[in-house]
Amino acid sequence: MDANDLIFTRISQASIIIPTVIALIRWRLLNDQLRLLAWVLIVSSLTEICAFTLVEGFKVSNNLFLYHFYIIVLFVLVNRIYKRTLKELYSGVTANWILFIFLVFALINTVGFQPFQVFNSNVIVVAGMLFIFYSLSYFYHRLTVGFMEKWYQEPLFWLSSGLLIHYSSTLMLFFAVNFMLDKSSALIGVSWMLNAGLNVLLNLFYVLAILNSKNYE
Repeated sequence: MDANDLIFTRISQASIIIPTVIALIRWRLLNDQLRLLAWVLIVSSLTEICAFTLVEGFKVSNNLFLYHFYIIVLFVLVNRIYKRTLKELYSGVTANWILFIFLVFALINTVGFQPFQVFNSNVIVVAGMLFIFYSLSYFYHRLTVGFMEKWYQEPLFWLSSGLLIHYSSTLMLFFAVNFMLDKSSALIGVSWMLNAGLNVLLNLFYVLAILNSKNYE
């Protein structure tokens, strides 16, 4: 990774700080669902800070164990957000079963297939697919019951749009790179930059969701 790529990657990682700060400033305006989103941002920020500190400060060569815990906490929080959002579409029991099965899968994957020293791609892929499912379910539900008159002021619209675009794009990118025969360093570098750009875009959607918190119905 050259210097410019490294700088962009660091910017991508640090961009989560922006929606986190905005969420903390607007905390009293957030309802229960958006406070769960705020916790998503806080946990994401702390994970990036810890990952950076371990590598750059303590010269730890492998910080992948952090992401084993991070994806689990992230999924729990997002699951709780959509459990409340989609309560008219799916029962709370369904959301709880999805969460339970995911947690069991994550544990089995870490113990038997991808230990803490290995990037937990299996769990991240499954979580991504479920985030896409939640987002599509949200849009289906909204098409059924109707959007707000000013749909662009609805926080969950921006959250669901961000999750859908980010995870569908990163999953396509992941599968494309893994199934290509010619995995050159240039190709891997391009995919890394695309992933970093998608991360910045997701954080922009987080900002839009938090800034529209006062318009939540």
